[in-house]
Amino acid sequence: MKIAFIGQKGIPCTIGGVERYVEVLSTGLAKVGYDVTVYGRDWYVHNNHKTYEGVKLVTLPSLRTKNLDAATHTILCILHAAIFGHYDIIHINGVGPALFTGLAKILCPRAKIVTTFHCRDKFHSKWGRFARIMLSLGERAACRFPDHTIAISDDLSTHCRNLSAKNLSRIHYGLAVPDKNKLMTPAELENKFGLRAGNYFVVVTRLLAHKNIHHIIEAYKMSGVARPLAIVGSGSYSTGYMRELNLMTKNNTNIKFLGAQQGLTLYSVLANAFCYLTASSTEGTPFSLLEAAFYSLPVMVSRIPEHLEVVDLDGLRGWIFPLGSVVTLAQKIKAMDALDEIRRALMGQALRAFVENAYSQERLVAETLAVYASLKNFEGFARIIPEQAFEKF
Repeated sequence: MKIAFIGQKGIPCTIGGVERYVEVLSTGLAKVGYDVTVYGRDWYVHNNHKTYEGVKLVTLPSLRTKNLDAATHTILCILHAAIFGHYDIIHINGVGPALFTGLAKILCPRAKIVTTFHCRDKFHSKWGRFARIMLSLGERAACRFPDHTIAISDDLSTHCRNLSAKNLSRIHYGLAVPDKNKLMTPAELENKFGLRAGNYFVVVTRLLAHKNIHHIIEAYKMSGVARPLAIVGSGSYSTGYMRELNLMTKNNTNIKFLGAQQGLTLYSVLANAFCYLTASSTEGTPFSLLEAAFYSLPVMVSRIPEHLEVVDLDGLRGWIFPLGSVVTLAQKIKAMDALDEIRRALMGQALRAFVENAYSQERLVAETLAVYASLKNFEGFARIIPEQAFEKF
């Protein structure tokens, strides 16, 4: 079976949840023996490698503007797939690229088309009115035109059902992160970032207004805690917001912007934190939250449906605060700062156990393979059921 992924910026992932999802899924599929190709954008993929962990890489150009980057690249990828690919499955990621699902079905009639609905991008602060209209149309296209739609959360699955998705599965993200013993040592971390292991709050996200980093900064300053706040990430067409954040933290040496980090450096910063924070108002499922869980960090998250699928309301797997409530978040930061080590460890362990079961790479690969195998033009292929896929890892 030949499988192609279209819509993502590329792999290996440097930033972006969609890219991380595609990296984890595509490399997992390659590991169990499938012929997998991932398309990437030339500005994002900074090497000339033709393969990555068994996955074939095809890099194509795009018009790198906020509104045309994904669209122009997706069209080129579909044209390339039609001429050169001869794929059995074309897996399109994101509601923007999903606008072109119909084009893929026309130009690649041999392939079955699968889309993954990652998040409701039209609510992201960076988009203008025209883009929001296009993204709304993309949501409908992602549900109505493909042979199968995958939603990555229960909340998005309900939304897809409301949009009349004809064949729908909910499949959670999967994790593939390095063990802590492969990361930077505490001394290396302190030398590079000035952060002591186990002694700082951490935020890992893109610096966009709907991520509400300004709420976290306000709450942190209000709490008066001494542990530093490390903010990992970069903007995306959000220069004004980044300027606002810099003004908020001017002359505050306890708040550190570390910029975009990736690979072992990113995981080292995350794994050695005291507590993970997110105040986002809209998400798919944030990979950084799942990765924090893998490293058994206590977490504090805003009350939105996607976070509630990971962190429970009873406080066993982390703490939840009302969306937009800076005062409540400040109180929880102060309470977490004073929480004894045993209770924090139990919280982190409970979250890790939950995430390892529900968000494993093995489960993601197995459940996605079950979707592929269910498509009617694959009667001639050996159908790999979840148990068989698990055994190959």
